[in-house]
Amino acid sequence: MNPAAYPRPKITSYEALRARIDYLDTIKEAQEEALKADFKQVLESLQPVNLLKSAVENIKQDRDLKNQAGELGLSLGLDFLVDKLFKKNSSTGAYIKATLVEQVAAFVLDRYGDKIEALVRRLTDKLRSLLKTDSIEKDTDS
Repeated sequence: MNPAAYPRPKITSYEALRARIDYLDTIKEAQEEALKADFKQVLESLQPVNLLKSAVENIKQDRDLKNQAGELGLSLGLDFLVDKLFKKNSSTGAYIKATLVEQVAAFVLDRYGDKIEALVRRLTDKLRSLLKTDSIEKDTDS
């Protein structure tokens, strides 16, 4: 919400000042609630389980993606065999976990990077707007 979009009546009495403060407090509370809800939504969508669920759903629906997933599986298998033959990684479990996390993160960022960036940008803009509104209110109170 742009602070310049709010009406700025001329304050001529203490009662008008109190009414304006109450009005601005109401707007501030609504903005804070919206920001909290947006932030909660971002956190929820960025949880690894939800990212993985979304990725799996997309794989199920996208034929090209299924082919890419198959190629990825082959590539991981070959990497694993090569590393095992040359003893690069001695722990199979650690190798699989590290490789899986790396591949899932790369896939998610490649596939959803724009959405994640847009959500973070939206939250940052709202937070800046909220902070700017607070700053404007403090300046007018002085």
